[in-house]
Amino acid sequence: MKIENEDGKTIITLEENDKLKLQTTCGLDAINIKSNGEKIDIIGGSNLINSIKGKGMIERVVIPPVINASEIIEKCDKWLDMFRKTHDKFKELVLSKEYREENMVMELLFSNFFTLEDTTVSGFTIDIDIKLFDTIVQEGLTISVSSENEDVYAYLVANVIDYYVSKNYKGTQIKFKDMSFNGILYSNEKKESKGCVPMLAQTNNLREKTSLDRVLNSILQAHNLCISTNQIISKLRDSISNQPMNDRFYESIEYSETQYNHIIGKDPVRTNSKNN
Repeated sequence: MKIENEDGKTIITLEENDKLKLQTTCGLDAINIKSNGEKIDIIGGSNLINSIKGKGMIERVVIPPVINASEIIEKCDKWLDMFRKTHDKFKELVLSKEYREENMVMELLFSNFFTLEDTTVSGFTIDIDIKLFDTIVQEGLTISVSSENEDVYAYLVANVIDYYVSKNYKGTQIKFKDMSFNGILYSNEKKESKGCVPMLAQTNNLREKTSLDRVLNSILQAHNLCISTNQIISKLRDSISNQPMNDRFYESIEYSETQYNHIIGKDPVRTNSKNN
């Protein structure tokens, strides 16, 4: 990368594999520029752009296709069906004598992601795995949703939390309003002497975002009051609009389907790697 000054203007020459990040003092989205030595790719959100001008520029703008809401919901429901069956299989395993003796834990994790190649691409994930402390011993399912598709993620979160709680907290109140609540939802299965709690859900990342924290609290409150969550989930489903979906969403569902066939189709495969 070469930086020069010519007639009061800063000229930046990008060489092969050079990357440049542009942003303003307003703190809006950044624009990432990558060079292959001959041409450049410009990637970023629309919030920072005032206008795009120049001959042939519009033809270079890539507009992601808008996906019908019903198709998005169908994909989500397919993944949720696999999640429920994987959850039940993993629960059966971690409650077995062999797994409890080895301190295996089924962990449901809600997290965030961003790519090193393009920091404007970020979003949310849901993962379910069997772990020994922080090491994945039996890999489960994963799903990734871009931050621009938060309504889709909220629908997934509500369904996943609802199922986890219904299966692991039956007859037990969840003290999520307590100041001591650290965002971890343990199961009501008692840990054995010197052992680990066999199941837990890490919800800390949900609590950091107001809209997702409300979804979490709604499901937990409904559980404590012993009322149906159907209305909550239906409202979230109905709020999903026609919208572009990042390739990562489809890739994670496809990857989960492969994992699901390993887990449900035959004895679970032991692995410690996941495509991210």
